[in-house]
Amino acid sequence: MKLYCDMNIYNRCFDDQSQIRIRLETTAIEAIFDRVEAGQFSLHWSFILEYENLLNPYKERKDGVKLLRRICRDNIIIPSAKIRDLAEKVVDDF
Repeated sequence: MKLYCDMNIYNRCFDDQSQIRIRLETTAIEAIFDRVEAGQFSLHWSFILEYENLLNPYKERKDGVKLLRRICRDNIIIPSAKIRDLAEKVVDDF
């Protein structure tokens, strides 16, 4: 199974774990990452995630996400023509 996670998934483990909902979400996310490392899931990274992580003002979080990025199987570095066309359409429609 191929997975693509939003940046909030990568950052969840850095959130306040004293809230039970946050802790449960973190546990679930860690289980997914464990399955990725075991080869059961395939996690993918993109130029958008890279950009979002660069904007993170918290060095600890930014560095932690960089480490998590290593378990990603594929890295979409440059947007395809299809992605660029869709982005232009969204901007034009906005």
